[in-house]
Amino acid sequence: WEDDNGNARINRGYRIQYSSTLGPYRGGLRFHPHISHGSIRMLGWEQTLKNSLTSWPIGGSKGGSDFDPENKSDGEIKRFCESFMKSVAPLVASKSDAFESDLNVGAREMRYLRDAYAQILMQNGVSDVTDESDYLFGSTEEFPEGTGFGCAYFAERAMNMHLNMEISGLRCLLSGAGMLARSTATKLLELGAVPVTLSDTTGFIHCESGFQIEDIDAIALLKEHRGSLHDFARNHIRDIKFFPVSEGGSVWGRIQGDIAFPCISQGELNVDDATALEQNNCQAVFECADRACTTNARIIFEDRGLLFGPSKAVNPGAIVASGYFLDVLSKEGRKATKDEMDQNLRTGMFEIHDNVSKAAEKYDMVGNLKAGANLASFLRIAEKEL
Repeated sequence: WEDDNGNARINRGYRIQYSSTLGPYRGGLRFHPHISHGSIRMLGWEQTLKNSLTSWPIGGSKGGSDFDPENKSDGEIKRFCESFMKSVAPLVASKSDAFESDLNVGAREMRYLRDAYAQILMQNGVSDVTDESDYLFGSTEEFPEGTGFGCAYFAERAMNMHLNMEISGLRCLLSGAGMLARSTATKLLELGAVPVTLSDTTGFIHCESGFQIEDIDAIALLKEHRGSLHDFARNHIRDIKFFPVSEGGSVWGRIQGDIAFPCISQGELNVDDATALEQNNCQAVFECADRACTTNARIIFEDRGLLFGPSKAVNPGAIVASGYFLDVLSKEGRKATKDEMDQNLRTGMFEIHDNVSKAAEKYDMVGNLKAGANLASFLRIAEKEL
């Protein structure tokens, strides 16, 4: 691809199609400078297990590139997406694979990728460009909030079933300020919960009384124009305090909350963070980002009795929504509305939670959602193979 100065740039891209045992491949795309073949393989396996927890007949894949969108112009991101799509298109043709949004791949990037794919299809004489594009991109444009909304629904069910607590009124710690964090916060607000933190590369913000939906909308607009949470806090007069990254510490250790929702990337919440959450009387942790907690952090949660929801069970919301979107498109010839997808998503995430809980109970690990998710997902794939 070519940068704004006319220089040729090269990045490495990947699409790991891990398993099609249950059906066609489906999985996220992420752009991040630390992406590698090994990390995408690991995430492809995780995606395969995650997809198997849904009711849809789909396999697992994962992809992305070490392209860093930070400080890139819209034109540069568009040209990179066009180059990436040109290379990956032969691997995903004829409804053999489908994309989902992931780290640094949001509505803008998906739009660029979709436009590039449509151009490739037309150049190859494909008659029904819309049908092919709808399958490849699913509900990513119509319902980009699917993953975040699903995380909130899973947490709502888990808190009620395992801790006999309503999520309404509970203080929620969130990391990140991208679509995943914002959509999770939005649905938590709708459910009556109180999101009190968000973060980005400049630091994190804390609102003691809880963010309002107007705050989330303002942050979304700010992020569209590449602003920071430091800018947001500086321009608001409410009880919003900014903690710069230069001061050290994290959301998890400095602010008290009832539930933690790590929403950035794998391994962001470490053993020190886990210990701090337990000491601050946090009741539960739900991984919104894929494998957001390190292995040792997960051990801390299990040893000290915190309710823990692993990412494979907590964040398949986009998969559930896309499955429903494509099912309605196939059977009724129309696109499902956002309200229809949201209603179906709540039912689907409750079912995932209940199936995971039942698997844990069946193998004498009551309340262990991590074990239940691993068992339920693997057994569905294994039984299909037999």
